Amino acid sequence: MRDYMKCVIIASIWGSFYSMYYIVERGSIYVSNIIIHCSISIYDVIPSHLIEMTLKMMPIFIFQIVFGTSIYKHFCVASVYYFSRCNVRIQWFLREIVRVFVFAILYNILIPIIVIGITAIHSSIHFDKEGGILFIYLVLLQSLWMFFVTVMMNLISIKVGSEKGFIITTGIQLTLIILLGIWDKLLPLRNIDSDQIIRNAFWLKWNPISHLIFNWHTSNNVLVDKFIHNFEFSFCFCQSVFVFTILSSVVIIIGCIIVKYHDLIILNVETEQ
Repeated sequence: MRDYMKCVIIASIWGSFYSMYYIVERGSIYVSNIIIHCSISIYDVIPSHLIEMTLKMMPIFIFQIVFGTSIYKHFCVASVYYFSRCNVRIQWFLREIVRVFVFAILYNILIPIIVIGITAIHSSIHFDKEGGILFIYLVLLQSLWMFFVTVMMNLISIKVGSEKGFIITTGIQLTLIILLGIWDKLLPLRNIDSDQIIRNAFWLKWNPISHLIFNWHTSNNVLVDKFIHNFEFSFCFCQSVFVFTILSSVVIIIGCIIVKYHDLIILNVETEQ
């Protein structure tokens, strides 16, 4: 229950923060526009947009900080006693990561809902079909990424300690963001021939962070597509969901192996005692 409350509180804080954007708005506001505002959206792969993108990822970073030791903490305090009562570690681990995924989904559902609720106090909210579709993709993409990185942070912490676990996972994400910032210099996506754009876009998709950028995607639904589709190449949401699902599956398998064979009778990785 305590973890659920933490999830609700930090989601409420971010939802309230995002709703400030609409504080001077009057009249009708479409849900689709609110979803785009709550998503990670930048319009070019250039260095000047790095700060904007990093700020947009702050809710993700905060979630990782809050739940980045939710599994690892059981290996710190009285771990031998705790796991002596746990007959099947893998089943325990699977239950724990399901909780992390539930928290991630709840977190990403609450933020836009809170924005809609607060904005509805002073403006008219228009619920459009496109907004519903974008909402589903927002929840899926960000929840899968949060789940993947948060579980990875916990697993790294089990092996080397929570401080290093946080530094490594956050460092990887910031490095991927920086790579996007210099992408335009290396593999431009504008003002070149279409074949080269497709080729460069192929390599762009190998950077996992690119799959989080909402308005770089495309949709077969014309009405949904008009809110996104910033580049002239195909980048459907399903591809990104698939990539994040694969990454999550890999980290689950690795996690099962680590948790099953981790030696509890070792030095504490935090205190080395």
